[in-house]
Parts: sequence; C-alpha cells; structure tokens
Amino acid sequence: MRPTPQKAYLPCMSTTAKLVSKVKNGVLPLPRGVKLAEGTNVALIPLVALPGDPPFLKLALKLAKPRRFPRDFALNHGHYVKGHRKK
Repeated sequence: MRPTPQKAYLPCMSTTAKLVSKVKNGVLPLPRGVKLAEGTNVALIPLVALPGDPPFLKLALKLAKPRRFPRDFALNHGHYVKGHRKK
C-alpha cells in the first residue's frame, strides 16, 4: 500500500487569487471590496527593478514585453503559427 502524497506548497506559491494595486503616498491600498483578516500574511513582489538589483535583472525587466497569447494558444499553436484547423 502506497502512502498518499501530501501537497507541498512553496512559500512563494499563492494558494488564493492574485491582487494587484499601486502604491499611493507610500501606502498600498487594497482593491475595492477586498478585506483581509487581521494577521493575514501578505507577500509583496515589486514589478519594477529596485535600486539594489543586479544590472542583468534591470536590463531584463526593461526589455521584457508582455505576451498576449490567446487562452488556447498551447492547444492550438499550429493554428496560430501555421494556419492549421483549431482543435
């Protein structure tokens, strides 16, 4: 009999929805309608290079472009790349 595998969560993995907000006057306001319980752990990941970051990371963030692929791109990449029929 095999033991049942346990779910392993990394500290950087989000188990809930992602929230996006902009800093205003040094404060990070929550989106309208969002309430967090007292003592909730929150991780902040800046989407821009910080002053102490290595030059390579600063250049990569500067050159990176958002990818706006369709939701079914992985399934129908032949359609989008070569014009094949969609699956």
